Amino acid sequence: MNELVLIVEDERSLTELLGYNLQKAGYRTAVAENGAQAIRNVRSEVPDIVLLDILLPEMDGWEVCRMLRNSKQGSTLPIIMVTALASEDIRIRGLREGADDVIAKPFVVGELLFKVRKLLDKNMVISAFRNRTEGQDASMRHLIHELRNSLSVIGGYANLAASRENSEPWVKHVVSAADRMEQLLSNAATAKFPEKEAGEVGGPGA
Repeated sequence: MNELVLIVEDERSLTELLGYNLQKAGYRTAVAENGAQAIRNVRSEVPDIVLLDILLPEMDGWEVCRMLRNSKQGSTLPIIMVTALASEDIRIRGLREGADDVIAKPFVVGELLFKVRKLLDKNMVISAFRNRTEGQDASMRHLIHELRNSLSVIGGYANLAASRENSEPWVKHVVSAADRMEQLLSNAATAKFPEKEAGEVGGPGA
């Protein structure tokens, strides 16, 4: 376990209660007493999950949630809003602002710990899937890059042979096939990786 939980709460007694129970359950904890401090904490060490109060001094939880969701560090960070504003409208707004869940105060500690664990497990599965997908994409980029390099050699020698006098007629078919394969790979690269030009597949130094 040993995941890091950031508690964003200005009520000291509640912070101590959360910290005690989370540490007892095997988590590490960090505390931010206001929104600005929470943003700084996430920038310096990204936690595994955030417990975010709404009624905070200086910057409320709504703004903190929006800022985290719009940042690189916090775009996929699990966030649970913990609030005394227990209406259905508040819960819906929390979810719209980007929170993964909203818990009303006073809460049952066991329920909160359950939701923390559930969100962390869900995020772990999503991260594993994302890493696997990125690995597959990297392999595909490398494969396309290597195939295009090989085709460049084949096409180059075929063109050289075709330019000579009395070249065999079939050499022109090799040139045509190499050009066709190059175009197919370029189209595939552009479709799979639209953020890059087809000629850049493989990345720097490839």
